[in-house]
Amino acid sequence: MQTKYFFRHWMPNPFSIFLVVLLVHFSACEVVNPEEGIPAFLKIDAVNAQGTGLQEISDVWVFVDNQAIGAFNLPAEIPVLMSGEQSVVIASGVVENGILSFRSEYPFFERYETTATLVPGEVVTISPSTSYRSFSEIEIYEKDWDSKVDLNLNELDGGSIPSINSPSEAIDGKFGLATISEGVSTLEISTGIPYFSINGNGFGGAEFMELHYKSDIDFEIGVIGYDALGNFKGVNFFLGMKAREDWRKIYVRLQEPIAQLLNIEATQFEIAFRTAKPSEDPEAKLYFDNVKFLRQK
Repeated sequence: MQTKYFFRHWMPNPFSIFLVVLLVHFSACEVVNPEEGIPAFLKIDAVNAQGTGLQEISDVWVFVDNQAIGAFNLPAEIPVLMSGEQSVVIASGVVENGILSFRSEYPFFERYETTATLVPGEVVTISPSTSYRSFSEIEIYEKDWDSKVDLNLNELDGGSIPSINSPSEAIDGKFGLATISEGVSTLEISTGIPYFSINGNGFGGAEFMELHYKSDIDFEIGVIGYDALGNFKGVNFFLGMKAREDWRKIYVRLQEPIAQLLNIEATQFEIAFRTAKPSEDPEAKLYFDNVKFLRQK
């Protein structure tokens, strides 16, 4: 009877309940969030692109001891929860189609490999470099208005894009200049003869265009498709670029717009640019340089 009376009339001490809850909470935290230790840091300011012309490598994908650490905007100081001598692999990334939210490892650049001795709390500086992959792996067609003439840019009405030598306006030697004169409302430019086609190995490798440009006016980038006999099948203008006063480098992904033309039996392709303005407006100019088309073999 005394035991029953005790449990019936005992009131828990609020402080005792708080203490029990607190102990349970911290015990759970130790299980869910165990002590992680102090990281070492890899410091990467930029990637030097050797022998590839002017590039804009904006990001790196980092692997340590064959483990993916993550993707980082440059410059970066990257925490790594490892110590001792470790293998480090750095892949170079770019912004696709000029859209900051579309970032990827660029498939035409070699990965940089090195080793680093990691010490918790200390910073190791790495100065990676890259270059284009071997020509046994990729194909490059280039136009730079200085010496590279693997392809041409021509106005669709037959006029060529002249080479201009004006150091005050140039980014790298000579450049191409397309002018929409006063009284003219449209301008269309293409690479002329289709620059690549479906081959016996089929289609599916990475396809990109690299381009430096600046422009007085907005313009569009598209792909023109032809069948095996050279008959026009269709055109897909898929990307709009804003006017800008300074030179900009862009990396244009071509797989998806090409795939849409494959659905209408196109097997050969060229790149096109077009723009329009009110005919009464003053003349407008489009500047091009370092135009490259790259594909994986």
